Amino acid sequence: MTTHNYPQSLKSSDFDVSDRSEALSLISRFSCHFDPFLPYLAANYLDRFLSNLDIPLAEPWVVKLLAIPCFSLALKMREAE
Repeated sequence: MTTHNYPQSLKSSDFDVSDRSEALSLISRFSCHFDPFLPYLAANYLDRFLSNLDIPLAEPWVVKLLAIPCFSLALKMREAE
């Protein structure tokens, strides 16, 4: 679960929310041929990581890179069900 102040911490930090939007866009593109629940699950994992880790702000590509393992994990979890 994300931290209780995750939305406020995104707004108050130097984190560029457009990086998260681009990562969600990537997840959406990856998911188009799979279960419709996958984007939700992958976005949930992405938000969990972002709320608990300090992302280097000088490296905006890190958030987009994080979308790949989040999608992969979501896919594996759906296959396990």
